[in-house]
Amino acid sequence: MKPSSFVNSILKGISMISVIGLAIVALCVIGYATYETYLVIKTVADGSSTEGDVVNKSLYAVDMHLLGIALLIMSIGLIELF
Repeated sequence: MKPSSFVNSILKGISMISVIGLAIVALCVIGYATYETYLVIKTVADGSSTEGDVVNKSLYAVDMHLLGIALLIMSIGLIELF
């Protein structure tokens, strides 16, 4: 095994660890966003909150979904890069 091949293998392994970590973070953020969406739906069904509070919670949940999708797209792009 040539030294450059060995170093290349180590670098690919390190990069895949970071890609897998980013994908896990993305899935966790999407899971958290789904939980927040459930809480918003529960709050609307109960009718125990004001309209402004429901709008703020809804926007937060949507923002978390968008963040999770952006992280997932980044991890897919890094997989294609490496």
